[in-house]
Amino acid sequence: MRIPACILAALLFAPGAQAADLTVTLSDIRQATGSLNVAVVDAAGFAGSARPVQGQQATPSGESATLTFKDLAPGRYAVMVTHD
Repeated sequence: MRIPACILAALLFAPGAQAADLTVTLSDIRQATGSLNVAVVDAAGFAGSARPVQGQQATPSGESATLTFKDLAPGRYAVMVTHD
């Protein structure tokens, strides 16, 4: 089987997976007091053994909150949220 040169070149020089942003929207926030602690962890460590890849803290205002985690490497992630 022959692969045309243009397809072969595209496969050889294709950029690798790139970092991306993850936007998380929390809804049904019942109290506007305290703080929201949101951590993105590797999905393999979701059971609590992994350190956060990124984390943010926000003060709730209203019934929802939106946070954006920038430049995450390709992979599978879990989001852990506590409202303290």
